[in-house]
Amino acid sequence: MKKVSYNNRYGDNIIFEQIDNEIHMSGFNMEWIRVGYDDEKNITMVDPSGGPYLAISMNLGLYFNDKQNRIIESIEIKENKIIFKIK
Repeated sequence: MKKVSYNNRYGDNIIFEQIDNEIHMSGFNMEWIRVGYDDEKNITMVDPSGGPYLAISMNLGLYFNDKQNRIIESIEIKENKIIFKIK
């Protein structure tokens, strides 16, 4: 399990925690988040107030600073966190 933090432009401390092939993102206000969907109602992007904007096919590895790719395959929202399935 790896855990890193990122401060968005509003100073929110966003936490990315990798558990196997999932990355759980927390630390933002769930009331202020934009979500995009495809025709099948699958989530394709999320954009919490203050960022970061994240979408399918983006690389979450940039936040971990270890040069390992973590490409977003799917996005799910559960309770107070966003769960990214990665490849």
